[in-house]
Amino acid sequence: MSYNSSSPNAIPATGAVSFGTHRTLNMSSFSKVGTTTATFNYQVLDESGKDITSTVPAAQLSAVTSVSSSITLDPNKGLGTITYNSASDSDKSIIITLVDLTTGNVATLDSSSGAGSYTAPANNSASEVSSSNQYSDQKVSKIAINSTKLGIPLPYGNQRVGYATYTVYDQYGADITSTSLANNIQFTSNVGTITAKRGLITLSFFSNINSESLTNITITGVDSNSNVTTTATLTVGH
Repeated sequence: MSYNSSSPNAIPATGAVSFGTHRTLNMSSFSKVGTTTATFNYQVLDESGKDITSTVPAAQLSAVTSVSSSITLDPNKGLGTITYNSASDSDKSIIITLVDLTTGNVATLDSSSGAGSYTAPANNSASEVSSSNQYSDQKVSKIAINSTKLGIPLPYGNQRVGYATYTVYDQYGADITSTSLANNIQFTSNVGTITAKRGLITLSFFSNINSESLTNITITGVDSNSNVTTTATLTVGH
């Protein structure tokens, strides 16, 4: 399935994203293979569409799910293996998030429907969607933090990070998450610093915070133009 980057709200069914010279992430084929185990396929493609999955070390990618679990990635097979920490979670629908730590691209996969979504890297100015064609009175009316659990992957280097998703709406109920109107929203937490772009919250824990000891965290978002605020308490998944 092709993806047109000129359509900011397009959602490819397999969770693919490609922007300019950035690598493409693709996930598909979620399958339960055991009582506490499931797998999914993933691909990394270069800008020409060539499959380069086997050449990208697993350490350059980070994968988490919306439930407590661990994920291993096998570049040679393009296979992700999920091991649930609790058998009771294995029958739940989950969201898998795959992050390219080199480009900042993010892809997600819904285990129940196979539907995917994308998030462009925060420093990719080419992916920024202008709001110049929007109504002159358009403004942020609602900020919704969608995640109920902060997904935390295995440690990458010395940094521990967590991921969550959010959506921004205008006063007409339209999704404006990917527009410049959402650029003035600042997210904060007392356990770390937050960067947010195009629906993805990335929380980097303070050096004095042991994320493994946390049971929940609070994230607050404020739009400086409209003064709309939101606060959510998320459980912490390890």
